[in-house]
Amino acid sequence: MTSNQYKQPLRSTLFILYVFLIFLTNKLLFFQWLPAEAGKGLWFYTGIATLLMGNFLVTPYYIKPADAISYSVVGMIAIYAVNDYSNWITTEKILFVIAISYYGLVTVISFAQILTKDSMGEKLQKLSNTFRFLSEKLGHPDIIFSSLIVFAVLVFHRNSNREFLGIVSVWLLVVVIKPDIFVSDIWCRIREIWSEIRSLPVFGVLEAVQSPNILLIKPSRNVVKTDFVFLVKNPSSYATFAIGLDCIGFGDSRYLRAFEIDIPENFKFSALKSAKLLPNNRVAIFKNFNDVQNDIPVLSNFEKLIGLVSKDTTIETLYFEVLKEQDLESGCLVRTTVKDVPVLYQVLNGLTKEDIIYQKNTHGFARGQAQQVGIWDETKKKFAPVRWIPQMNSPVFLEVSEKPSMEVQT
Repeated sequence: MTSNQYKQPLRSTLFILYVFLIFLTNKLLFFQWLPAEAGKGLWFYTGIATLLMGNFLVTPYYIKPADAISYSVVGMIAIYAVNDYSNWITTEKILFVIAISYYGLVTVISFAQILTKDSMGEKLQKLSNTFRFLSEKLGHPDIIFSSLIVFAVLVFHRNSNREFLGIVSVWLLVVVIKPDIFVSDIWCRIREIWSEIRSLPVFGVLEAVQSPNILLIKPSRNVVKTDFVFLVKNPSSYATFAIGLDCIGFGDSRYLRAFEIDIPENFKFSALKSAKLLPNNRVAIFKNFNDVQNDIPVLSNFEKLIGLVSKDTTIETLYFEVLKEQDLESGCLVRTTVKDVPVLYQVLNGLTKEDIIYQKNTHGFARGQAQQVGIWDETKKKFAPVRWIPQMNSPVFLEVSEKPSMEVQT
């Protein structure tokens, strides 16, 4: 969490606490609550300006070019007001020139962005975006006011170790370390760990990925049921959901095959928060299948899932690995998607196959063969052919819904 994520009352409270810290530091270093006159008080006013204009109240969210101009002008005025150029040594004069030049550069860049922001030409737009980026980075209040404090410390306090260390310590604490953010991050992390919504039981380990969409999971215990929606932490990609398909192998070589799906928007917040707590390659039980079946569109017809698109599939012929043989027979219709469009196929044949699943363990399965029927065109009252193939491992569903009468030509 950053300071711009705090609510306004909390930002105001932190502002008051930090201002008190600056007053207290001034009291300890100079034995008075109010700041010293002239250059000795420059660090004090700069610290207040950093808190007021940068971190908590005025611009806690983002920096506009106009803001960068304001900060730079304040910096130039502050340095010019305390300058004693005629009596300074060469080093102090060089620091003065560098500071004034820096603030002047930020001001020029910010003005240039404002003047070019409505340009129509492509090159001018790119130039304007470049000015905006530089203005935002170079004109950030932490950078502007930190340079002021560095100038003040080197010019007015370098001969006193006590003043030098005291002011630098406060600057590091307020601008660099930011203990409010440090404490807030610790609190949020502990709260996430103990939050009930993110405490998910670990099911097993992700052992292999068969791209696309098939995962091989090694359960951490004997698999009694697989009707869960799993949360998968894959370090090579982003967190995803997975649905258990079937178990393959035996004994210590028994694995769960799962079908990978993207996390729906309505579950994304809780799922991604939970994924942060999972070690890499771990699979956790997110929900019972029946509890979320109506909330995740891809699961609505999952009971009709009978297979996965297999290799050797062509435009006309679909080959699919059979997961469930119930109600599957020659002549029945099956459905899969081609470019997100449902396409019908008619089953013609079946055969048995054997495949290596993991580390030379073999897996025997049935393979179905079906001929493309096409997409039903309601206006023409006939099927239109599809001129492409379904994606490998796409789900294949048994088509048992009411359909128009037809005569399939093979």
